Amino acid sequence: MIVALAAALVLLSSGLGTSARWYEELRFADDPITVTSGELAIASSDVAYRVLGRYPTDTRFEGLTACTAPQGFAHCAEASAAQLGDFRFMRGDRLTVESRFDVTATGTNLRYAITVTPLQQTPSPGWTSEDTVTPGGVLTGAQTVTVERTLEFSGPVGAGDWAAAFGDVTVPDITVQAVQEDR
Repeated sequence: MIVALAAALVLLSSGLGTSARWYEELRFADDPITVTSGELAIASSDVAYRVLGRYPTDTRFEGLTACTAPQGFAHCAEASAAQLGDFRFMRGDRLTVESRFDVTATGTNLRYAITVTPLQQTPSPGWTSEDTVTPGGVLTGAQTVTVERTLEFSGPVGAGDWAAAFGDVTVPDITVQAVQEDR
């Protein structure tokens, strides 16, 4: 029995016990292979500006195209970039910059997300900023995506400081990326 066990160990350890191949080998052609897996691209965008004001007797909105004011605001106006340059913002005002663009996504199992490059600093003193992407999360296929940057002016707070109640804003560019998501 011990002799048989020793003989089996010698045969198996030397490789003489089996002639089976424990791997698979395949040689590919030397010709280059072109792999096309899909496309992910962003088309140019349309930009719209809306100004919201909280004061009911506000004449700053005259001459601008009216829109429906959400709850908490007395005025809403659509404006061009040139009109924004002349607009005097007051505490409580909100500026919404909306960018709408088309994403092309073709390819089997291609999933992606839209990310907005965050601001490196506040747009201007007294302003806060928040970005919203709709639709959000992981996306598939062609989509029309809306990025909304909301800028709110609170201004510096000081008793009788009317000069600080008004503010100018430098509207930062909205930069987005379409990033492929892993499954």
